[in-house]
Amino acid sequence: MYLVESDLTYALALSDPLSDVAERVFTAAAQKRIDLSVCSLSFQEMDSVIKANQVDVDGTPEDFFQGLAEHFADYGIAQEPMLMADTAQSIRFRKRYGLTYFDSYHAACAFRVGATLLSFDRAYLRVKEIKYRHPDDLLHELDSA
Repeated sequence: MYLVESDLTYALALSDPLSDVAERVFTAAAQKRIDLSVCSLSFQEMDSVIKANQVDVDGTPEDFFQGLAEHFADYGIAQEPMLMADTAQSIRFRKRYGLTYFDSYHAACAFRVGATLLSFDRAYLRVKEIKYRHPDDLLHELDSA
């Protein structure tokens, strides 16, 4: 199973140079070529970025997130909730590997569920306790199959 980090969610939902890559990853999941989940933390992270006016969304934030939820349902993407136990692990990852706040929580969630973290952010290569894949590498593998 692959756990999607926020950057793929951003790329899928917003105008982004990496939107094509994200679309191909999510389409592979919809086609049942890969098992894909998204960490619920991604939505809180996106909400923070929107509130800070770092990205613009079409319509209201409420409409944006409703549309995103429907989009994920269309793709058959499961949501992996964050748990209280993830907090302790995320703190360990921040201290040990210098991850950002949100990155450490994504790593903790991937660690707990035993998923491979799928992200454009190569910082996860430092985290020895989890598996990491770059979306381009995954797509190359899928295209070769």
